[in-house]
Amino acid sequence: AGSVADRLREGLQYVRATPDILRTIMLVGFVGIFGMNFQIWVPILASDSFGSGGETYGLLFAAMGGGSLVGALALATFGRTPSRTRMLTAAIALGLVEVALGIGATIPIPLALGMACLALAGFASSNAMSTANSIVQTTSSDQLRGRVMAVYMTVFAGTAPFGFLITGFLADRFGVGTSLTLCGTVTFVAAVVIAWTQRQRPISVPRAVSAQGD
Repeated sequence: AGSVADRLREGLQYVRATPDILRTIMLVGFVGIFGMNFQIWVPILASDSFGSGGETYGLLFAAMGGGSLVGALALATFGRTPSRTRMLTAAIALGLVEVALGIGATIPIPLALGMACLALAGFASSNAMSTANSIVQTTSSDQLRGRVMAVYMTVFAGTAPFGFLITGFLADRFGVGTSLTLCGTVTFVAAVVIAWTQRQRPISVPRAVSAQGD
């Protein structure tokens, strides 16, 4: 049994003791703060970089949504086994696309190219986050999976408000291009560092650090 705080603490202890899960959740945190703030970026891109109007805004979001849908379908078809390499590659690609879009926002680039970048960003973010979710679920012990997923969801959902604050501040102070470039760079560097520290071994289910059930 135990309180919600006790259960969450057990989940945190297990995550800290399991490097594969810890690195995965760290990546989710970095991407959540710096790489998933398109609700802030897209409206500014539509008005400042690609011409104002609801039509442009709709096209940009539709491109990103289409990329996310294709990414989810591709993952369901070809990515049935969770892969750290796929997750990290997708996060690295997301950071690079955001840097490219940030540079393009200052040139500016044609609308079609901006839509292509957002489609790629949607594809990459969908793959990275879905794969991270699968890795956390499949590598957690049966006894503590619920607690670990509570930690995962806290990081996944809890980092978004901080990301919006950081992204909005950068966009307001320095422009959307700088905001995209800086946040994309942080996403890229975080993914590269986590990939570098990740031990290359097959994903396995570690032993639980607690015998209590959920």
